[in-house]
Amino acid sequence: MNDFTIVNRGTPILAFALHDGHWIDESLREYLLLDEQGRAREEDPYTGYMIAGLPVTTVTVHTSRFQLDLNRVKDKSVYAKPEDAWGLNVWNELPHAAIKALHTRYDAFYTNVRLLIEEAIKEHGRFCILDVHSYNHRRESPFKEADKETHRKLTWEPFIIMRNGSACAIATIVSFLDL
Repeated sequence: MNDFTIVNRGTPILAFALHDGHWIDESLREYLLLDEQGRAREEDPYTGYMIAGLPVTTVTVHTSRFQLDLNRVKDKSVYAKPEDAWGLNVWNELPHAAIKALHTRYDAFYTNVRLLIEEAIKEHGRFCILDVHSYNHRRESPFKEADKETHRKLTWEPFIIMRNGSACAIATIVSFLDL
C-alpha cells in the first residue's frame, strides 16, 4: 500500500487530508498498543473523501497518524510517549530501525510536497494549502452526545506566509462529523 496519493491537477490550491488513513503496516502491528476504536478517536476519517471531488490538487494520506503523523515535525512524527498522543500509549518498544524507516517515509512525503509547492509557484506565482480535518466530538464515549455549547461552530484558522515574494495562504479547515 502506498502511504499517500497525490492527484496533481496543476492548480495553485493543494488540499490535504493528512489524517484520513487508518492503515498500520503489518510489520508494526505487534508493537501497537491501541485497538481500532482507540485509533479512530484521533484519526480524521472521510477527509480524503471530502477533498476527492474538489477541482484542486489533492494529497490524501492512507496510513494512520498513529503510525506516522505527517502534521508534526519529523522528530515528533512517531509518538514516543503518552504526552505525544493525547495521553495514549501507542507503542510497546517500537524498534529504532522501524522509527528510522518511518522517518525515511516522512522525508519522502515532504519531498513530494515540496515539489508540488515549487510547481505551483512556478506555474501560478503562489499557492494555497487547505489542511482538512474532522473533529471527533464524541471523544469521551461514542454513545455520549456532544455538548452543543462547546461544539457549535465550524472553525478554520488562516495564516499568511511570505516567501521569496510569493504569498502563501494556509487554511486549516475543521469539519464536525457525527460518526
